[in-house]
Amino acid sequence: MLAAARVTPFYWLCDKADVPRCAIHDLRHLAATISITNGVPLTVVSKTLRHATLSTTANIYAHLTAQAARQAVDTIDDTLDRADRALPPPVVALRAVLRP
Repeated sequence: MLAAARVTPFYWLCDKADVPRCAIHDLRHLAATISITNGVPLTVVSKTLRHATLSTTANIYAHLTAQAARQAVDTIDDTLDRADRALPPPVVALRAVLRP
């Protein structure tokens, strides 16, 4: 006969909230993931998680830091593209400077 699954107070809360059961440690990873992907500096995330070293955080969440870096580059690229489109063409700008 199989033993019944242990229902922890946290599982009880999950059931009551009608959300899937997960381990509390999973919420820790979720918080770190949300933080990193929303631009919170890795040093802050590391201190929040109370990792002994920054490298621990970097190793565990390396795939997210690479994604965050890519998003940062894309954001810079988009910003520069918008700035380029907002400026007049160089010839028009040069004429405006040269004409009294």
